[in-house]
Amino acid sequence: MYGEQLDSGGAAPQAFAGQDQYYDIEMDRYRANSNVNSHSHPAAVPVGFNDAVYIEEDANSVDDNELNHNKELPDMKGHHYYRSASVRDIEEPRDQWAANPDAPKPNEGLNCLWGIIVLCVIGAVAAGTTIDHSMMNIFIDMDAEGTYGWNLGWANADFFSLNNAKQGQATAYSSADEAEDFFPIPNTKIYMRNAGNLLIAVVLISLFLLSYILTILCSRCNSHILLYINCCCCRIPQRASVYFAFDVIKTFSWLLIVMYIVLAIYGLLETNFYLTTACPPGNTCWSYIVPHYGFAGLMCITFSISCFAFSRVQALDIKFNLKSMQLYFPENLRKAESRNCSLNLDMLFACISAMKNICIFSFIMFVSFRDVGLIFMIFYNETASTARNAVMFFQFQGLLNSHGIAENSYLELANSGNSNNMQFTTVEPSSLAEQSTNFSSIAQIWQYWIGLILVANLFVFLPYIW
Repeated sequence: MYGEQLDSGGAAPQAFAGQDQYYDIEMDRYRANSNVNSHSHPAAVPVGFNDAVYIEEDANSVDDNELNHNKELPDMKGHHYYRSASVRDIEEPRDQWAANPDAPKPNEGLNCLWGIIVLCVIGAVAAGTTIDHSMMNIFIDMDAEGTYGWNLGWANADFFSLNNAKQGQATAYSSADEAEDFFPIPNTKIYMRNAGNLLIAVVLISLFLLSYILTILCSRCNSHILLYINCCCCRIPQRASVYFAFDVIKTFSWLLIVMYIVLAIYGLLETNFYLTTACPPGNTCWSYIVPHYGFAGLMCITFSISCFAFSRVQALDIKFNLKSMQLYFPENLRKAESRNCSLNLDMLFACISAMKNICIFSFIMFVSFRDVGLIFMIFYNETASTARNAVMFFQFQGLLNSHGIAENSYLELANSGNSNNMQFTTVEPSSLAEQSTNFSSIAQIWQYWIGLILVANLFVFLPYIW
């Protein structure tokens, strides 16, 4: 029935029409009591207000063609439209700070850092070229017989003669090759090769970090970027990372210098040990150390960074702390300043520094303590010259010990027949291989444990804190 009434125009449409009539009466009564000046109520108070504005129609405005004459909105060009011309291209607080005339210039004060980088590259390349010689010299002065010496590199060593014997002197050794058998340094060569492993690693690490520093400085000069760089999804502070890179290079080169100084001392003691029997009668023989250009390259790297680099790096940007966090990480500033935040940047930086040292020392032990570094044994030769000469030398044991456990090299050389005039009183141990089994097992466990410490700190803990 209801559908039929709709189709025939019956009672239902008439009822709806009546409701519309009552609705219009009620709305007119409401509008009569309002202060709105509109088209639907012309008799209202003439003073009204526009409470809504639309592009297509003005709901309450008298002048209905005010916006219709200009419907197109101006091009706001995003948020740049609201900025002045001087800061229109500024996107981040870092860029706002860089626009400050008191902020440091991106390419200011970089000449000294360029020079340090060049000097470090030259020193690293010079140290890396000392393969068979030119790292350290051990001279053996035999008075009237002339001077012999060992020229140490990082992989091998050359024995040489200066041919400076006194004129008319009948020498005990006709050539350097003949004299070499009387001044062997087998333990020093073992230490030298282990130090050479560290030298190559330090050269590669230094060149890699120097290339990173060079990239940062070039970005400051070309792109005029301050404070930090964006790498993938990470934000890397420039000043802190450059300081960190220089500190790693300096620490590695300084420890390598110490290792070569110890190497020279051990070589000096071992040379003097054989000199007590190889020195011809009537001559005063002694030995001394003279560094070569490879060692000088390491010294240049260490002292140039320690004396000049750090002060220049600190002047690049503002220090990263809680006050400057709004420039580096503005999204974390409110969280860092919250009362519930227990972040202590000084403790965080100290923790990063400690992990850096753990990684460096464990890396040095894993790479260069293969046959040396854990323990050493002292051999003492009792001869007539004991009272006036230090006749002892050290032999080493490390993590791998490819040369054997506690092998007496002096005894081996004496028994080999290469040096017929060697005098020795050492008794060869009988069951040394059986007694050294436990030490070999422990050394292997230490090797795995040091490797685990290095991997965990370098690839887990340090990236997590950083």
